[in-house]
Amino acid sequence: NECVAQRCWWVLVMLDRWNAISTARPISILNESVVLLPKLGTMAGDNVYQLARLSTILSGFSLAAWSAPKSMTGSPVLSYMMHVSMELFRDFIPPQCTPQEFPTLHLAYWHCRLLAYLFQTHTKPTDLMWVCKESAGILLDHPLLITPLTHHFFCLTTLALLELRKVDSTRDEASLFLKDLLNRSSAPSAWDAVIRDRIAGLTKPSTTQG
Repeated sequence: NECVAQRCWWVLVMLDRWNAISTARPISILNESVVLLPKLGTMAGDNVYQLARLSTILSGFSLAAWSAPKSMTGSPVLSYMMHVSMELFRDFIPPQCTPQEFPTLHLAYWHCRLLAYLFQTHTKPTDLMWVCKESAGILLDHPLLITPLTHHFFCLTTLALLELRKVDSTRDEASLFLKDLLNRSSAPSAWDAVIRDRIAGLTKPSTTQG
């Protein structure tokens, strides 16, 4: 019963953090009420523990997202902090937490890695393409994956690919992945129809009249 209660509590905490970062609103569950201890991995599993770690990191950036002035947009300090945070997080992912066994964890990591790159004003299109490939690959390789975070992963990856389609060096590869996300089965979410309509609307061939 204690394990189930701990797992349920941390699911609520994680959803609160992801909602905050995606809507630029304050967190509802204060950090003072959340203490992440290593024993959570034993009680609820490595997947929950690692996702909780990542969500805790996100809570700090959700604060910056809704409280920072306009001048913070593209801030090199904020960009550097998020980049370092993602690298430190990745360094401590256990070897047994593979993308095949824990796809949600790796989708969450690549989502945050994409956010970190988007914070940077000097990010190369090829760096963004690398992250989008990893994220899209997991989405396509796990068409039966059910998670309340999938719409975050699918949406941001798609928006980034649509922008990369406008760049000469990444146009062909981005178009290929957009075609796969449009036509192939992937991890489902409630936003699938809207996202695929967006892809179809922006990638359909243009027509001209004589």
